[in-house]
Amino acid sequence: DNQALVYCDERGGLTYTLRSSALPAPLRGALTPGQAVNTGWADWQLAVVQAIPSAFAQTHFQPAKVPAPTTDDKSATSGEPSVVGGSAPAAGPAQANPVEGVRVRLSKGGEDREEWVPTGWAITLPTTPQPTRLAYDFQVDPLPIGLQLEKFEVTFNDGTDSPASFKSNLRVTDVDGATGAGSCSMNQPFNFPGHWWNTFSGLTFKVSQASWNPENLDQSVVQILRDPGWLFKWIGSLLVCVGIFTMFYLRPTRGSVTRTAGAP
Repeated sequence: DNQALVYCDERGGLTYTLRSSALPAPLRGALTPGQAVNTGWADWQLAVVQAIPSAFAQTHFQPAKVPAPTTDDKSATSGEPSVVGGSAPAAGPAQANPVEGVRVRLSKGGEDREEWVPTGWAITLPTTPQPTRLAYDFQVDPLPIGLQLEKFEVTFNDGTDSPASFKSNLRVTDVDGATGAGSCSMNQPFNFPGHWWNTFSGLTFKVSQASWNPENLDQSVVQILRDPGWLFKWIGSLLVCVGIFTMFYLRPTRGSVTRTAGAP
């Protein structure tokens, strides 16, 4: 119910609108950099630190620092920033979830620009005459089915932020227009089509929960497996077991052999 809106007009003037559940009407007024305004939310205050007339949001990534060596860690390296295998963890709070990335360099006319491009991000370099947009991500291949995430559910352990389980409610559509809905969670995949003959023959899509994005519950990571040769592999494994059983447990017993001599 608490909300703070800051406006900037064409001449650079700053005004604010504060909404609070404890106030009958919003508070409005002018903002001056360096002067705090009481918001009415307990002891919270709102202040403009700096006003930049022409600015745009930009995110920079850099390698994470290696922890300082200790006496107990003989293999620790120096505490200088380093990158192993092209890994570029994001700076700041995002270091808790490091991501892979590549460092790119653009050169033209004696001008060089370098930037880290992490996985799943698009970075814009201010080149001339047009800015250059770079993206680094996994290869995208078309799926033979349509996959839609209807709802993602996650439950946490009592009193902690540790997830106990998470589940994806999915809707699948094939090229013939047939649809099916189901859910997949840890160790509980979702099969489409769900007919027993499809599952038995391996002509089905097995959707398993792979990961999740704690920063965006509208996203889910699933793994899709289709194995048409599933039945033949199990038949071959069964024949191997039968052969081992026959070789060790169904051997012919040795008996006495009587030979008689006859006239030639």
